[in-house]
Amino acid sequence: MSELKDDHPIFSGSTQTLEQREKEIKEEVRTKLKRVQELRHALKNCDILANLYNEETEEQWELYQEEMATRSSKSKANYLNEGKRHESNSANAKIRTEELKKLFQNSAQHNPHLGYPVLGKGVMISVTGEFYRKFGKGRQGMSPKEWREKILRTVNEAFTGGSVNTKTGTFTPFDHDEDGCLDLQDFIRFFTYVDKQISQEPNSRHPHKEEESRISRSPETKDTTERKEEDKPKEEFSYKHVFVDTLSARKPIRIGWKEETLDSNDSI
Repeated sequence: MSELKDDHPIFSGSTQTLEQREKEIKEEVRTKLKRVQELRHALKNCDILANLYNEETEEQWELYQEEMATRSSKSKANYLNEGKRHESNSANAKIRTEELKKLFQNSAQHNPHLGYPVLGKGVMISVTGEFYRKFGKGRQGMSPKEWREKILRTVNEAFTGGSVNTKTGTFTPFDHDEDGCLDLQDFIRFFTYVDKQISQEPNSRHPHKEEESRISRSPETKDTTERKEEDKPKEEFSYKHVFVDTLSARKPIRIGWKEETLDSNDSI
């Protein structure tokens, strides 16, 4: 009786079926692993959003407590104006978030390995310039070298910096995956941080500051403002406080000095 060889017709069909089934199993495993990766990323985003929500809730609660403590000493007009200011700031924040989403969607590239759109460092350079032109003062009064350094400094902060929870001291990188690219949540969180820096700059045309300026000039608050200035005790010396909070620094640095002439050899 002759021996059966591997290429015998009896084995050819079963071998082909096993190979086909093996390919199907590998494809199923690959699909499931990709889905697991997407779910892990979504979970990380949920954690970040939950932390941000908790921080915002704590800030709102502190503001509410301060407001209730000083409410009895405020006039009705001032109290109503502060309510308008808070509503306006909240509305502006929502509008700004939607604008940031559009800015991200216009430049984001789909990453086939991650399964969702992201921004890399190269694209972030052009997006950052567009952000400053749209939401800041742009290149006003800056040389090409200064403008380029400002953008590169901002992009570097996006991928190396992060935010610190003032209550817990927890540091959260803007690039929370630390994979060299920003997803939508990273992008919004970073540029919300940058937007706050712009609003603190002198002579910035920020919607929050414009609204506060408009309310402060209203006739309802004029009398109370003048009265507060009259009641303010006079100080023998005047002090200036300068807050240095560049995009390359993670924590604000406060420097205070007397208002006097400094020589070039003096150090602050």
